[in-house]
Amino acid sequence: MKEQNKKLTEELKAVQQEREQAKISLENCRVSLLTMKHTLEEAELRLQNREDDIHKKNLQLKYSEELKEEYFNIIECLRQKNQELGEQLGDRRDTASLTIVNDLMEKKEETLSLSFAEELQLLAFSPEVKPSMADSADLRHV
Repeated sequence: MKEQNKKLTEELKAVQQEREQAKISLENCRVSLLTMKHTLEEAELRLQNREDDIHKKNLQLKYSEELKEEYFNIIECLRQKNQELGEQLGDRRDTASLTIVNDLMEKKEETLSLSFAEELQLLAFSPEVKPSMADSADLRHV
């Protein structure tokens, strides 16, 4: 019986040692699990921050694309307006040129009916001939 008791005591000690080892192993697993949970939370937080950054950048990109499209539209409108104004300017130049030609033709017709002396008198008082008045004065002395 003593032997049996000794054997049982040894088995009990072995089981207690195994139990202690299991407790230590369980505690190590618990610490590892907590560490992994903490690491996972940090990774999730970093992932959320990255997703937030990506979302902000996508919003900025969308705004930039909308702004670019608006600028392209403005530029196109300005080009069209510039073309219209260029055409108006050309039309007005043509009209002004025709008016000047008509005025010159009328003056020419008026001068054709004047005598040579009247033409010289008109030329003397004409603003276009003023700078050459000295030349005409030289002609009178000849």
